[in-house]
Amino acid sequence: MTDHISDQPLLIEQDVCPPVGLFLDRHQVFVDAGQPIPKPGDRLKALCGLPITIGPPPTEVLPGIPATHAADCPECRAVLAPAEEATSVPSAPVRLFVRSRGAIDVHIVPAITTASGPLISLCGRSFTVDDDLEHLTSASGAPCVPCLLRSLWVAGSGRVLPGHRPRFTIDRVSARWKIGRSHRPGPRSGAAATTRHRR
Repeated sequence: MTDHISDQPLLIEQDVCPPVGLFLDRHQVFVDAGQPIPKPGDRLKALCGLPITIGPPPTEVLPGIPATHAADCPECRAVLAPAEEATSVPSAPVRLFVRSRGAIDVHIVPAITTASGPLISLCGRSFTVDDDLEHLTSASGAPCVPCLLRSLWVAGSGRVLPGHRPRFTIDRVSARWKIGRSHRPGPRSGAAATTRHRR
């Protein structure tokens, strides 16, 4: 089967069986422009870091108990929620693209930080002048997903930056996102779900 390539960023909703409770967990999966649109059976990571399998929804939340309701994963929603303290970002922002030497994720840092202060990325990660950093161009490396999502929006304005027309509704990505959340336990049992594209 030929892969369908996404021409713009999008979010995919994925319902999975919860570790406890009677509501399915509804996770969000980010697909960037130029990436294949997931198919049933594909294994991906949700915004919260949990590995999940694309597929039909579970019919039962527990043996003999039908799955009739779903609740949003709070950690996925935290990535998409407005930051408690908005950072002022100009309409045509100047940004730095950095990553720790040897790391994979490239973080986006607004170039409004004083030379003596720490560099604060859009996802909330702090870098100091003593850190061993690589300075890259905007097209280099693999972007940090929370930084990328937040970079598409003008802080506090509710509108996308020129040249970006994402298919999902996001105000600002929460600065509460922690990079360490990607280190999560293995997949939950029965992780299969409904795929919905938000356009």
